[in-house]
Amino acid sequence: MQVAILGRQPKLSVAELERIYGAEAISEISDEAALVEVDEPLDQNRLGGTIKSAKLLTRLESTDLEGAFAYLQKTVPDHLEYLPDGKLQLGVSVYGFK
Repeated sequence: MQVAILGRQPKLSVAELERIYGAEAISEISDEAALVEVDEPLDQNRLGGTIKSAKLLTRLESTDLEGAFAYLQKTVPDHLEYLPDGKLQLGVSVYGFK
């Protein structure tokens, strides 16, 4: 499953995703993001209304940011074995919080 971070016109962004991937594959999770039920990465070259996309690895039950960062600190090392040797550059984007 992929997550799409929607652009300035979220309804238009969702319509674009539905056109490319099929309406049955799209579920909106907020005004800022949608889930796309596909295995392959989203084709950013075809998506003008999606500003970011990523593979959904997990969903946390809580919206506590400190808990989310603690979860990342605990689990990111487990994922390092699947990456090539070298430095890891990790960025975190947070949406929907005031």
